[in-house]
Amino acid sequence: MRRTSLVLSVFLVALIAAAGSAQAQSATDSFSVTAANQGIFLFNIVGTSFDFGTLTADGTTSSTGVAGARNGANNGATYTAAGVTTWTCNSAPSRTVRVFNASTTATINWGTADRLSLQIPSAGLPSGSTSCGYKTFTTAGDGGVGSCGSGNLVHSVATGNGSNAATGSLDLRLDVLDADTTGANTWTVVLTASGA
Repeated sequence: MRRTSLVLSVFLVALIAAAGSAQAQSATDSFSVTAANQGIFLFNIVGTSFDFGTLTADGTTSSTGVAGARNGANNGATYTAAGVTTWTCNSAPSRTVRVFNASTTATINWGTADRLSLQIPSAGLPSGSTSCGYKTFTTAGDGGVGSCGSGNLVHSVATGNGSNAATGSLDLRLDVLDADTTGANTWTVVLTASGA
């Protein structure tokens, strides 16, 4: 009798387990996920203005402390201000960037707009960057990839995002001639970064 009860108990447990398996169910479905990466391309000039101050054709230090030097070749003086401001370019994905002079507006009371020249030095930029030297104010426009043509101030700048962003500086040079009348000039300097 005990053996029959044991067999019967095992049979009932197996039967209950089989019934539980028959009742278990599962189903699967899916949905889609979409994300569009806009990317990043930002260019920011840190400074908002720079004042050469009051200066003379003799090249004496200006009222704001910019050093000048008599330039006999042009019968006047040249004032040079290095690092008047800095700029930063962020890009994700990374790009090779050029920065060009896009300036068009100046109010001139003495000399010409081209008495002001601009330069982005390669110092501090990623390896492989090429400075195009000083360009006069009206030498403007995009000279294209890998070129110092037109208004390009620097090219071949490897630019990324975050700690890989490119940061550079801007130098200015101003010529004052003996023949210039008195007064104040104002230039609006516009720089454009373009990357591929």
